[in-house]
Amino acid sequence: MASVRGRVGVPIGSFLPFITAGLAWADFDFRQSLGGPNDATSAGSKIIRGHVVGGGLEYALDERWVVSGEYLKTDFGTRHGKTVEPLTISTRPGLVLPFDSRNDLVLHSLRAGLKFRF
Repeated sequence: MASVRGRVGVPIGSFLPFITAGLAWADFDFRQSLGGPNDATSAGSKIIRGHVVGGGLEYALDERWVVSGEYLKTDFGTRHGKTVEPLTISTRPGLVLPFDSRNDLVLHSLRAGLKFRF
């Protein structure tokens, strides 16, 4: 996953609260399986785009050291439709099942950091 974000903040003494937003990309590999005695499976890979929003706080310990924390929500939307390839049942090679799916692709992240300014 990769993202490009902008950040806006207002310094308040040694604190810097900020908000951030931007675009995100990810390469999703997936495998779907019905399991059971007929074990129908499908697999694929796709690069998808989404957006990322969040906020955080930095605190300057002194002129060179800064600690920070932030929350990010990365949303790739809801993906639905048929699988990349129809599901094939292993015990019945001639039978192919179409398979509809719906997936909400959202990632919540907490980050902490320690920075040194040269």
